Amino acid sequence: MNAVQLEPDGDTNCSKTLEKMASGGHLQAVREDSLNGTDDPLQAGPEDSLLQQKLTDLAQDLRTGGQAEGKPVVAALYWTATIVFAVCVFAVTQAIGGFWDDQDETIFPAKIRAAPAHALRTHEEYYVPSPEVSPTGWLSDQGFLRYSTLMLWAIVCVTGLGLEMVLGEPMVKALMAKGDGSNAMQFWKGAQLFFSLAISVALFSQSPFGLPWAVAGFWKLGFPETMGCFRRALRIGCASKPKFTSALAAWLDGIGTLVHHCSGAYLIVSVTTHLCPLDRRILALSLPLVGQHIFVLLKYQSVPLYCICELILEIIFEWEVFANLADASFENGYDSSMRGVALSMIFAHWCYWSAALLGVPEMLSPHKTTSGSIDVLAKASSGMDFEEFEAVIMNQAVPIDKPQLRMLFGMHDTDNSGTIDSDEVKKLIEQMRILFPDMDKKEEKTDSAFEVASSFTKK
Repeated sequence: MNAVQLEPDGDTNCSKTLEKMASGGHLQAVREDSLNGTDDPLQAGPEDSLLQQKLTDLAQDLRTGGQAEGKPVVAALYWTATIVFAVCVFAVTQAIGGFWDDQDETIFPAKIRAAPAHALRTHEEYYVPSPEVSPTGWLSDQGFLRYSTLMLWAIVCVTGLGLEMVLGEPMVKALMAKGDGSNAMQFWKGAQLFFSLAISVALFSQSPFGLPWAVAGFWKLGFPETMGCFRRALRIGCASKPKFTSALAAWLDGIGTLVHHCSGAYLIVSVTTHLCPLDRRILALSLPLVGQHIFVLLKYQSVPLYCICELILEIIFEWEVFANLADASFENGYDSSMRGVALSMIFAHWCYWSAALLGVPEMLSPHKTTSGSIDVLAKASSGMDFEEFEAVIMNQAVPIDKPQLRMLFGMHDTDNSGTIDSDEVKKLIEQMRILFPDMDKKEEKTDSAFEVASSFTKK
């Protein structure tokens, strides 16, 4: 029997399987010998007509996503709070960087004070100053350089995040729909590997022609990494049995990725507009970050080795930041916003490491199969009630919502006792193996880039 792919478009494939089972006057069930690779269709009698209808209803329910009332409101509040928090992070770090020291810029050497004029070509003899009535006429050269940098930075960030939503999610769905997801994973690995080269080109070019490279590098050729983290957090947090630790870890990954990529983009744009010089100090802060992504594919081969490499480079990066932070001043040719960028980068990395630490207990916990847990509960003297069944399903992250889960439970509670006993559990497990053939495999956490629009979005 072909496996039913449930991630990320598992609800659609599951629906097709259910409808196929419910049509033609027969049901397909998995016998014990199906574990050896054989299929044995069971012919259903008239008594299964009601079950067939319920399977059809369940398939349609899965297709529509099984949305519960209130979830759109929760989602709206969630996205609003996330955006506000991210804005606050940038505001606070910039405020700390801006008020780091109180120095009078007028006492700095003329060469330092003249740098913005050279960047904007306002020092040329032919240049005529803008009239004060102009919307930007009141800005100094330094202020106008900041203004142009912010505009270009906004363009880069909106383009990158926009690509995740308008290109990335359809691209991932299309790739996953064509097979078992191996092709999509290979493209995703290639996009991650491309990061270091793309960012290096964008940084060293000091040119607007490097900005497309920055977008392609930070936002992984459009793969929805940032949005995927936030979607995963929302999905886990709004489940019937939410895992708040896992949801918080996914959200921290999302905040870290958003702040990290936007901060890196600001640095590259600042170098491009000459708001910030590309010198030894900037390279000392940037190269460890680029180096971390050289080892990104190690996590698919050896997680401990990957963590060791990342930790070593993380120590070097943070050491460089705190050693150079005091010297990243206007007196040395840096705009005050550079300190804020360095601090927001540090914050992003702390989010990453906090998320990793939150995931350690789950990683070390022993694996229990879904069918084994259900079988033990059902064969107990009191049987397995719906709450116990739901707890197992949610703990094992089987992709089914509560309404469909209750329907599945009711279909196999043939004596209407409110519990599944030892006589009923076998058929329940067989049915679940058809719907979720991978439910007894140890769950491998998929990359956030494959967490596309879920049931929280109307289809």
